[in-house]
Amino acid sequence: MRRCYRMMKESQAPGLDDNQRHDWSRSSAYVAKEYKDGAVGRAAYERDVMAQQEAKLWGERYDALHPPKAVDFLLAFLITLPGRVGSPVFACERMIPGEYLKHNNNSGFVEKGEGVGHSRATPQAFSHFTFVASGNKLMVVDMQGVSDLYTDPQLHTLDGKGYGEGNLGAHGMALFFAAHHCSPLCAKLGLPPLPRTAVEEDRVALSSSGSSAVEATGRVTAVSSAPDLNDGSLAQALHSMRLSLSATLTSATAREAAERARRCRERSQYRQREPGRAAAVGVLARHVGSSDLAAAAAAAAPRSPALHVGTHG
Repeated sequence: MRRCYRMMKESQAPGLDDNQRHDWSRSSAYVAKEYKDGAVGRAAYERDVMAQQEAKLWGERYDALHPPKAVDFLLAFLITLPGRVGSPVFACERMIPGEYLKHNNNSGFVEKGEGVGHSRATPQAFSHFTFVASGNKLMVVDMQGVSDLYTDPQLHTLDGKGYGEGNLGAHGMALFFAAHHCSPLCAKLGLPPLPRTAVEEDRVALSSSGSSAVEATGRVTAVSSAPDLNDGSLAQALHSMRLSLSATLTSATAREAAERARRCRERSQYRQREPGRAAAVGVLARHVGSSDLAAAAAAAAPRSPALHVGTHG
């Protein structure tokens, strides 16, 4: 997590005197970012700036294909404040005016549009492009910014090395493709789709319906084990990981649905039961999982027969 500060840079336009340079109306707005964890060293800041610069280079390669909308990343740089205790370091970039949106992240979230597909095709197609153009060795994700000017990307590499803890390696790539719908833009750019299994299609459908278990994608622990990427094609390896992830999440969603159904049944039973001690005993026994109905009866005796007591069991 990071703190963000607004920073003003004095105008560097030629021909200005000191008073004009100090005029805030002539200045440019920037953002300075600092990790909340004071133990994070300069190397982490340098890594973040390098990742953003690398994403910017991939944006140039993408734009060379003349897509309908170009992609660009803000130019980031570091500043050090030697006059402050500890000489703190900040990662800086221009402040972007406009509505800031997040289109995907590093752990399987891909923004959905109405029906099938994404609300924006460009950021998702760009992530797909980086995977293909890099020879399946790298992917730029965590696409966020204003319009098609982006910042704070995350890079996945096939071996999972470099670019910090957010680099989830092949798992991160599999998570993206498990949720990505190829658009006509992908086809125009010649980006081959990775077909989904029936299990994955079910997971996408559940995600569209708003299931919280599916929305919580991206926990790497959901993938039990990674296949050997040297054994067979990468596409098959990604497909295997996506299948494993989908099965796990579908199972979690089924458990969640069963729990919701159980709660609905119990609420219905509360409304239908006649007030009385026996009813309270039955409800309490189910909630505490006790077969000792005498103990449950004793617990229910001093309470109201309205059966509200069972709702917090």
